[in-house]
Amino acid sequence: MSREVFRSSVYTNRPAYADYDAPEKFQAIQGIIITRLTQHPKAICSYSGGADSDILIDLIERTRTMFNQAVGREALKPVKYVFFNTGLEMQATKDHVKATAEKYGVELRNSERENTLKREQIGGELARLTERKEVMMREYDDVIR
Repeated sequence: MSREVFRSSVYTNRPAYADYDAPEKFQAIQGIIITRLTQHPKAICSYSGGADSDILIDLIERTRTMFNQAVGREALKPVKYVFFNTGLEMQATKDHVKATAEKYGVELRNSERENTLKREQIGGELARLTERKEVMMREYDDVIR
């Protein structure tokens, strides 16, 4: 009796270019970037400062530069990048994010301020809940005595 093998959609729904050799795969990815940036001229891209983000920003910016030089104008508008700083990142990551923005000459917005406000809101709510819990525990203690 043969056993059915499960295959993830990562393998079963692969785009054709996934099996191309490196140069052809790179050209296919550049084509996708050109198409998407043409369709979405106000594109925003999340940037974490990690290896995958480094590769993506490099691909996008190399493709934009190549395409814009080929057509002789800024056909592909600048992409806005956003770094979502949770406040837990190491200083080395923050320095790398800044250096990457400078290297590519891109706008890389740091969303630390928004996260700080959210942390303060959550902290305030947590303090109120903790206080309410303490009141309820005292009331409970009074009832069971």
